[in-house]
Amino acid sequence: MGKVVVVGLDGATFDVIRPMFEQGRMKNFKELADKGSSGTLTSTILPLSATAWTSFATGVNPGKHSIYDFSRRVKSSYQHVPTTSVDSGARTVWRYASDAHKKCCIVNVPLTYPPERVNGIMISGFPYPETKRDFAYPREVLADIKNDLGITHLHKPSPHFLRAGDERKLVDQLFEITSKQTEVVKYLLRRESWDLFVTVFDATDVISHFFWRYIDPKNPKYDEKKAREFGPLFYDVYESVDRAYGDIRRSLSEAEDNIFVISDHGFGPVYYAVYMNNWLIKNNYLKLKRSLGTRLRRQFFRIGITTDFLFRTAKKLRLVGTGTFAYSTKSLSLQMAKKFSLTLDDVDWKETEVYSYGNYGQFFLNVRGREPDGRVESGNQYRRLVSELIMKLQQLKDPKTGRQLFDLIFTKDQIYFGPFVELAPDIVFFDSTMTYRAHRLFEFGSRNMIAPDPIYSGSHRMDGILIAGGPDVAHREGVRAKLIDIAPTISHLLGLPVSTEMDGRVMLDILAPESRFLRSEVRYTPGAISDDIRGAARKLLALGKKV
Repeated sequence: MGKVVVVGLDGATFDVIRPMFEQGRMKNFKELADKGSSGTLTSTILPLSATAWTSFATGVNPGKHSIYDFSRRVKSSYQHVPTTSVDSGARTVWRYASDAHKKCCIVNVPLTYPPERVNGIMISGFPYPETKRDFAYPREVLADIKNDLGITHLHKPSPHFLRAGDERKLVDQLFEITSKQTEVVKYLLRRESWDLFVTVFDATDVISHFFWRYIDPKNPKYDEKKAREFGPLFYDVYESVDRAYGDIRRSLSEAEDNIFVISDHGFGPVYYAVYMNNWLIKNNYLKLKRSLGTRLRRQFFRIGITTDFLFRTAKKLRLVGTGTFAYSTKSLSLQMAKKFSLTLDDVDWKETEVYSYGNYGQFFLNVRGREPDGRVESGNQYRRLVSELIMKLQQLKDPKTGRQLFDLIFTKDQIYFGPFVELAPDIVFFDSTMTYRAHRLFEFGSRNMIAPDPIYSGSHRMDGILIAGGPDVAHREGVRAKLIDIAPTISHLLGLPVSTEMDGRVMLDILAPESRFLRSEVRYTPGAISDDIRGAARKLLALGKKV
């Protein structure tokens, strides 16, 4: 029985790949698509890497694994701490495989820090504490890679505030990291026989966030001269991961190994950031303290001294680096920024009903009994306030164009189910075109409600990619599947029973007529992870301190 190999391309989109196919580029992926199956892979709501890759790994919706963002609220407080793999309440497909004595190798999958003790090897992906060397299991594998390959680092650069003039440096870093990761993957493939091998390349996500402005003439940040210079580099980065896959494929058995090339979400242009806490203040849902410090910071805010301004200034002066913000909550630069700019620390919680937090500006109601200074009673008052907010969000428009800002608005119960729904944002909303994006950026990033996105020119979309091939995969075009379908399909192709807790389906429609897995009945394990989920739910919901 052969391997199942998953090659992830974070944020890859067919909007880029298909035109490159037509130009004769990305030949390795095109060959896989021409022989196998390809189509759209629908992401999670929201299409955020931490949430999406966890749903890929577990086959369940966020209500069952609890990961809604790169940070989570600390129970009985208004503080947020970085999300880690420990916070997930559902088993991964490699956990199932390991328990069934299958050999697993997992390399650079986001939100897998700290690493699981799998039957094999795991090298955690972004985010991770940069100062530690504990992101691999077993730890000795890092020493082996260093001794045998001379490679000590394969995690993505995280520039956040990309400086003008650093564009080629970023591209060179992406080429280097992709090359190093490819060498590590080939090295690990050679070490021994694996049943399940999963690796994720980050370059497609990073380049799309920062270089979309160079391929999109409609973007407010578009510059024709820079587009001529840097636009081609965007496609070169895409082609670099195609070459990486080509190198990896040569280490696989075409006759035995099934391959899935997937992305956690798609990508497209983002034009404007929407700062929802400003809207909440204007509509009296959120109140600020009356202390001297808050009043001073509000005056600074009104004249444009915001967290965004301070970090951009520090960046120009090269006072801050490009570290992983998810684990920099104690950084000196962040603490200094909080002294001069508004943050959630300035909120008068006893007078506040709603606040916006998270990478898509989700709404959290300040519920009595759930939050320490909760003001909104659960039950009728909660439901009335939710209905009122949804009605106002539906009416919210860009004052300059009259365009509706958010046409997709959900309560948490409409899109999530499972033991962790209580941890979800109360209201999730976004623009279906995603050219407008409710922005976190330290909660009060701009004094304006709508402004050009301060960091990105490209952002996530719901439609990711799926290209599958191998001896058990048929030739199919226009496949439509969900990200949560990958884990149960992997389980089946490994000859394992599929947990009934998984929300995804086994993708029998892409299997070849001669495949033994199409002819054999899908086996299920009723409630295989129910106890794990319930136990983790009790543990997470009972947390009353930072971890």
